[in-house]
Amino acid sequence: MVISQMVTLALNFVYFNWYTLKKVPRVLDAFPLAAKYAWGLFKLQFLIGLFTGLWALLFYIPGIIKSFSYAQSLNVYFDRLNHGEDPTKISALDCITQSRQLMNGNKWRLFLLQLSFIGWLLLATLTLGIGFLWLTPYVIMTQMAFYVGLKGASDPVPDPNPMVSPGGSDLISSQVAETQGVGEFSLGEPIKPEPTVEDSLYNQAMGTTNQTPNPTPKRNWIWWLVGGVIAVLVVLALGNVVSHGIQSAREKRAETQESSSTRKITIDTDSDDGKVAPHNGIKPVADFTDALNERGGASRASSNKFDPSSRTLEVNYDVKPKITGIRKLALNWQSEKWLDSRATIENAWIVKIPQQKFEVGSGEETTGGLLVFHINIKTGKYDNNYYPSQMTVKTNFGKAYDSHYKSTYIDGGIPNDKSRSEYVYVFLKKLPSIKSINKLEFTFSAYAGDESTEDGDEASYEFGMRATNVSGNRMKVTDLSRTE
Repeated sequence: MVISQMVTLALNFVYFNWYTLKKVPRVLDAFPLAAKYAWGLFKLQFLIGLFTGLWALLFYIPGIIKSFSYAQSLNVYFDRLNHGEDPTKISALDCITQSRQLMNGNKWRLFLLQLSFIGWLLLATLTLGIGFLWLTPYVIMTQMAFYVGLKGASDPVPDPNPMVSPGGSDLISSQVAETQGVGEFSLGEPIKPEPTVEDSLYNQAMGTTNQTPNPTPKRNWIWWLVGGVIAVLVVLALGNVVSHGIQSAREKRAETQESSSTRKITIDTDSDDGKVAPHNGIKPVADFTDALNERGGASRASSNKFDPSSRTLEVNYDVKPKITGIRKLALNWQSEKWLDSRATIENAWIVKIPQQKFEVGSGEETTGGLLVFHINIKTGKYDNNYYPSQMTVKTNFGKAYDSHYKSTYIDGGIPNDKSRSEYVYVFLKKLPSIKSINKLEFTFSAYAGDESTEDGDEASYEFGMRATNVSGNRMKVTDLSRTE
């Protein structure tokens, strides 16, 4: 990690030489430069990180401000190397101090310059990173132009070729001295440069002409700021549209699957009080009623329905825990026939919610998840009473709580030749994750409701099912239904 950081810093040196020395860059130059100046770069980068981190302890803002103060430290170090100074004698603290002096009164300008890159950054991201091949040199060279503008821009000096020069820094010093006609380089000496392509990058970003040292920015930066904000808003809007489209498609698919697996519910309207009339020579017992009519019929259907695509679970009006995980189980269970009727469960769901305490059906209890069964009951020629919401559920973690009261949708009498379905909500005492249940079973009771069957051998019945290897790929479902 340290080596890669040194190579990255040295790569910035290559770009710096491209700008100040007009030396055509070669990426491979970064490796010998990193090896040659590793200790100096490490000390400088370490001190910058240390000072910035210490200032950031004061509620972050001072650290952000100081990061701008130290922004030119590496450029100062590179500049002093190019002007012949011995790398072992360049003080990292001096480079940081000179950076602070250069950035005095210019932090806001650098902030606006960096802000102008936001739109380009978003566009480059949308190209899956390909755009960074052009954006990275543009950003680096613009920042180099900013540094030259701060220090007054010196004329390009001949290529010192520090990697192959046998004389090291002495050769660099002599070349600089011959070029400038002075014996010592003074950092910050203003010499007007000839216009370059890189200068135009800086001028475009800052809205300046760069004709004089330390130019004053014009109001053009406002357009860069507006452009950046617009680009951000456009990207956010596109993301929102895509996200909404994906969510709508998922909800529509879930509704389609649910409607295909849910049988049509019919409601007997023989009488207002739910009484069922005799039919085909079969007479219901005196107290037999259609439970669906008795409880308000289809008006209860919405409160009982379970939506697998929802992000929350409506337990009651004031308790709506967030669904943190959900797993669908294709049980495809079908019971044996009893008095010409049959119970089936195509799907069930393991639902994970945050651990909390609320009314789960058997009082206020702590729970972190539940099982939801979508059960369908189809009657034949007889009238019977079924109580799926009173089912007893067991998992590999033990017995579950009683089913929630919102499950009592069709409990009670179901007349002949009817198809009724409901969702049964059973909260669990323990659910570490949606894949932690490996075994589950349930049973619920049913009773005959006709005069000809209520005293027979099949007057009472227990529907049941066991599923094993639930967490694996080959779940096994066994029917446990039997006459009581």
